[in-house]
Amino acid sequence: MGEKKNCELLFLGTGAADWNGPEADGSLRRFSCALVNGHILIDCPQHAMDSLLANGIRLEDVNELLITHSHPDHLNLRTLAEIALRRHEADCPPLSVHCSRAIARRISETDYITATPLAPSDEFGIKGGRIKALAANHESHLPGEIPLHYLFMMEDGPTWYYAVDGGWMLYDTWQELREHELDAWVVDSTTGIEGDERCFEHNSVEMLRVMLKTMLATGVLKTGAPVFMTHLARTLHPSHDVLVARMEPPFIVAYDGLDCALERIPTYR
Repeated sequence: MGEKKNCELLFLGTGAADWNGPEADGSLRRFSCALVNGHILIDCPQHAMDSLLANGIRLEDVNELLITHSHPDHLNLRTLAEIALRRHEADCPPLSVHCSRAIARRISETDYITATPLAPSDEFGIKGGRIKALAANHESHLPGEIPLHYLFMMEDGPTWYYAVDGGWMLYDTWQELREHELDAWVVDSTTGIEGDERCFEHNSVEMLRVMLKTMLATGVLKTGAPVFMTHLARTLHPSHDVLVARMEPPFIVAYDGLDCALERIPTYR
């Protein structure tokens, strides 16, 4: 067993698709995307480049991209092309893109990338670990697309799950997760309104609480593991401070620029 290693997670954007600008008080969430260990970008919305640069990340340092699904607040083809071009201009290898088969077909004409098509349960290696794609409960208008979530399994480090966008876990996805003990859960938290119809493809706060109880009871989520709420809709939640005051541990309301060191949590069995 090697030395225990943390995994850095930087929230570049934490908003849902209805964030089209700042609130009157200046508060703002950009479209949801994140950066892992300084080089793995999760989703590529129109704001991704600005968010990377604002956090001191050079575009050419991003060498892997994971795409969850094709909705425009998660995949902007112009942004993808610009990041790939910047890497090319810096004499870097092509940007490695991991995505559903339908998206791989859609981006096949993009220059300076290599696309790896994924189906649910497919695994691939990254520096310091492996990632497994799992099916998400989310709709898509792209023919043949299966939206994906990503399970990170870091060598001598944490195992954690990025589950954005999506609602209730699908049965097959749950069965896959039961083989693991999660050290963190990053989860779609689109709505704070009970009875909202988006619950069939997104999560409400009450849905999160129900799933959390089961995940803790079954050991899928370790005791003490953080649950990061992201993909927060502007029109379906109160202000950040009010939402923080309403939520109890282990929930953490993420915000743009939140930088976390995920760690492996000891288990005592």
